[in-house]
Amino acid sequence: MRTCFVVILLISVLALSLACSRTSKGIEAKEALEEEAPATNVQMIQTAITGMLLEARVNRLDDSYDEVDTREEVQNVTAGKGAYNLSEYLIASYPLNPPIDISKTGKVTID
Repeated sequence: MRTCFVVILLISVLALSLACSRTSKGIEAKEALEEEAPATNVQMIQTAITGMLLEARVNRLDDSYDEVDTREEVQNVTAGKGAYNLSEYLIASYPLNPPIDISKTGKVTID
């Protein structure tokens, strides 16, 4: 009886240990993704701006833009004298996280 109890206890401790290990790895993975998300967003936005500039056949935006994060602000990022706007090239959820600055040359930086 005592041996059976000890075996069950050891199995329970092992299962709990494995569960904690997996949870810890899951939390670490989530934190890593949260740290990478802003850089990924910047790359995605930079690619969209490059595509827009290529299609507009220009090498500069109509203006520079500060603290862009809402859909309306993204729609206001234009090239080709307003003929092209960034929202047509960007699939994103709003508000953008983090807000971004965009230079007239199209360079994206985190605000």
